[in-house]
Amino acid sequence: DELVARAEVVAAELAAGPPVAVAHMRRLLRESFETSLADHYARELQAMIATGGTADAAEGVTAFAERRDPRFRGT
Repeated sequence: DELVARAEVVAAELAAGPPVAVAHMRRLLRESFETSLADHYARELQAMIATGGTADAAEGVTAFAERRDPRFRGT
């Protein structure tokens, strides 16, 4: 019972996260089994560059500074 409850909490947290960044994380995780560490780091850097300029990234920083929960929109 505890496992199911904890899984639901984690799933809700992931669902509330920034969709673009979560999509990159999922892709990187899937690819990590087939790529070298150097290639993985290069792909991770590209993902950080791609997500760092999004409106969701700015919202995350603003929400942190304002001490509130972020409202991600997938942009």
